[in-house]
Amino acid sequence: MKKLSLLVLMFCVNTLICFSQTQIEKLVFDEINKYRVENNLLELSWDNCTYKAAKNQTDYIDKTGDYSHTQKNTLFSTPDKRLTYYGCGSGYAENILIHDHLSMLQQKVFAKNLVQIWKDSDSHNKNLLMSSDWVTVGAISIGSKSACLILQP
Repeated sequence: MKKLSLLVLMFCVNTLICFSQTQIEKLVFDEINKYRVENNLLELSWDNCTYKAAKNQTDYIDKTGDYSHTQKNTLFSTPDKRLTYYGCGSGYAENILIHDHLSMLQQKVFAKNLVQIWKDSDSHNKNLLMSSDWVTVGAISIGSKSACLILQP
């Protein structure tokens, strides 16, 4: 009976973690993967640890209005420190975006437009098309005003 209870508990924990990804985050992540496949790259796998670090940044941007890759809180001051805090691997590429002007769009259109903005920016596009030899996992957090994509090896 203990083993059955443990299995049920493990299933519930894994299920709850999976539900941390919202529908719009899934749509944007799918758009990124579609773009990668169109460019002969492998799809990225969703990573819950990376999601926590990305969500931390969108929460910070949405709360403070400080549109930046950094934070004033030294514990979370850089993407690397956020990833370390949540126990994620090292190495990253991070794209951020303020999306207020997109918020009234239907979710699928929102997702396409958000990814298109990154595609139209040389440095952000470079991150989206980072080699499958280097980047294998990622996550995106969509806050009320901002989006944060983190890609990792």
